[in-house]
Amino acid sequence: MNHPLWDQTHVGAEHHRAALGELLASSNGSIHALEVNGLRSWKENRAVLEAACALDRPVVSGGDRHGCEPTAIVNLTRAADFSEFAAEVRGGASEVAVLERYREPLRYRILKSVFDIMREYPELPGRVRWSDRVFCQIYSGAIQPMSQIWNGHTPQVVRYFERGVKLSGNREIQNLLRLSLADGKGPERL
Repeated sequence: MNHPLWDQTHVGAEHHRAALGELLASSNGSIHALEVNGLRSWKENRAVLEAACALDRPVVSGGDRHGCEPTAIVNLTRAADFSEFAAEVRGGASEVAVLERYREPLRYRILKSVFDIMREYPELPGRVRWSDRVFCQIYSGAIQPMSQIWNGHTPQVVRYFERGVKLSGNREIQNLLRLSLADGKGPERL
């Protein structure tokens, strides 16, 4: 189960945990593991580890890597293919490794993903710009890329945002961002 303790609807931790318990109880065993996620906070991931232990479920790795950098948490396995891996997890066996990149500030890693998403990819003809890869359904029901909807007239506020994101790709700026986005709440000894 992805993001088992992320309270997206802001119902509160107690209600969210109760709903999670009800979901797992009613799933007839079809939810085999809880996810620890490389793009979630250490506080949340630690709570997932505690919940998995209390619920007698293994944890599996995840990472929401919509950019180019590999995830910060991975599963370790000897399985030869996905079906063998799934059988391990269903059997209650799963071992995860937290990689060094997880120690980078979470907000900085998210910003790097935004940069990867928004940068240009000349090797993808017809999808070079992010606005060629992001689609929206218009009033007629048709689904079109943002670049087509904007018809060459990207809103000014979006252009400012693009410039800021491009600036974040500079190595010196990235070093500054890494320091300034640190929250001091990184994982203790992992």
